[in-house]
Amino acid sequence: MESDFIKIYEAENVFNAEMIRAMLEENGIECVIMNQQDSSYMTFGGIHLYVHKSKENAAIELLQNNQ
Repeated sequence: MESDFIKIYEAENVFNAEMIRAMLEENGIECVIMNQQDSSYMTFGGIHLYVHKSKENAAIELLQNNQ
């Protein structure tokens, strides 16, 4: 992952990650999902959401306001 991106959230499943990604992108914040779950056992690893460093504060504020 490029050094210009920062992890803002770790989801437990793909559905939650996609819902958060959609919410961020609806608000003009590009988001990248990196699925690092083990393909055999979904209990290992996580699904990480990354945004550009310049959008970090706005993304975190949106996450906090929508929980």
